[in-house]
Amino acid sequence: MGYKSYLSKLLNEPQSKCSCSSHSTVNTADTKSMTGLATTGVRTFDCAQHGFKLPCGVGNLQKGEKYINMDYLVFSALHIFAPLLVLKISYDIACQWYKHLWSRMVQVPKVWHIDPASKDVMFLVPKFHLPTHVAECHWLFPSTLSVV
Repeated sequence: MGYKSYLSKLLNEPQSKCSCSSHSTVNTADTKSMTGLATTGVRTFDCAQHGFKLPCGVGNLQKGEKYINMDYLVFSALHIFAPLLVLKISYDIACQWYKHLWSRMVQVPKVWHIDPASKDVMFLVPKFHLPTHVAECHWLFPSTLSVV
């Protein structure tokens, strides 16, 4: 399934609102006007250790930042690296995005599914974004841990 067909299938489904701080990119994603816009931003999935964009890990955003965009990019890129046992995923809204990630995985092609129980998965919020988060995020998603 291609990125555009995946998004067209799910783009109008509402997503849960942010319960941390005031992340307007998440909370206003369903209300953004796209009149005259082909895209409203870009997201990438990069290897922090090697400093490169992962294959299938770059995609544009429509209607603001929606979890479905990052879900597709992460699962399409990670299936190539299935043997990896440790995954550290740093994302500015990781505190919200990770919540139903494994249940949303059913929306991507089955060949991309990963077994989270077989991996050591850690979600982090980058240091630059952490000050806008509630105190609980500072210790649940610590940016002080190395991502490499």
